[in-house]
Amino acid sequence: MYNPFKPFWFDGLIISNGDKWKSRRKLLNHIVTFKSLHSYMQIYNRESLSLLNELEQHFSIDIPKQIEGLLMTSSLNVIMEATMGADIPKTKSIGDKSMVECVNTCMSIVITRVLNPWLMIDWIWKLHPMSKYGMEEVAWGREYVRQIMKNNKEKRMEKPLENEENRSKSLIEDLQQAGLTAEEIAGEVFTVISAGYETTAITIHLLLFLLSVHPAEQERCRQEIDNVFEDQELCPGGNLNSAALGKLKHLEKCIQETLRFYPVVPLFQRQIEAKLELEPGLVLPSNTILTIFPQGMHMNPEYFPEPEKFKPERFSIEEVKARHPFAYIPFAAGPRMCLGYKFAMMEMLILTARILRHFVVSSNDSWENLVFLPNITLKLKKPIHFRFQKRL
Repeated sequence: MYNPFKPFWFDGLIISNGDKWKSRRKLLNHIVTFKSLHSYMQIYNRESLSLLNELEQHFSIDIPKQIEGLLMTSSLNVIMEATMGADIPKTKSIGDKSMVECVNTCMSIVITRVLNPWLMIDWIWKLHPMSKYGMEEVAWGREYVRQIMKNNKEKRMEKPLENEENRSKSLIEDLQQAGLTAEEIAGEVFTVISAGYETTAITIHLLLFLLSVHPAEQERCRQEIDNVFEDQELCPGGNLNSAALGKLKHLEKCIQETLRFYPVVPLFQRQIEAKLELEPGLVLPSNTILTIFPQGMHMNPEYFPEPEKFKPERFSIEEVKARHPFAYIPFAAGPRMCLGYKFAMMEMLILTARILRHFVVSSNDSWENLVFLPNITLKLKKPIHFRFQKRL
């Protein structure tokens, strides 16, 4: 099911394999370090304030409203700035088209092919009208990245930036310095944006809903958040620093419990290179393609007693140590575990902390009535409506 991504991700990190994958993973591991993640704190804080202003206007009248669009925009802004730099056009750019439009079109094409298996056959797909749009998006993506690379180069030539070694660099700049071609950089950028912005926004969306139907857990998070925001060492000038994230223990557990219920990528696949014996008499031959269903694993009562209950304490240090390390895999596991999970966790902590600091969140929608549609990421059949009551 990964094959339809290839035209857009240009054999990037998620879908490449062999020596190419090893070298690219090593390079990106070197780029995504604690120092680089720390440098993104300014982006997270700035976007959390922007989201807060949007929510205040959105809920200026006390009626239930959807928030999915606002969360998607904030998450996209964060990932776009981290990958492309502060001055990139977030809305319209080449040919009056935006990056989000391009990414959403690509994802729509992939979903169409995955859900209609006959379209996975290339010669049949070439007869489909959407295949033409796909090639247009590929060409646009390459040109967009080339434009960003050109702009970055011109800026450095015109005026070398102060503190060049200490400033936060975008992913494009790091990949340029590593010697990747424009097409290779475009593949990694498309991969990061399409895999990163929607997944993070959906998780925050579902987290806020679960906290709305478990107000005691929401209040416990809020007390923890208030303590952090009122500590000048952890929140100088009203902005959370890296040390503050380590104090948001209960909020982090609530995020983890949300991902246990709703791992945002509901399916992923692996092809085994050697035969695999699951138990005596049950052997999978080499080259078998396995489809892994993390939510089913997360509901196993052997590892998660009372799996239908929202219990953030499952993620206490003691319980995590006592549990099999692969019983919980919202970001996959092993060598191909999601490279951006720390980036996503930091973003979710800061954006959610800012929201709960200023609002009490509630919803009249029923937890039991949530219905998800078949998709690459979780998609709700009906939107959730929230009330955001501003704290005094």
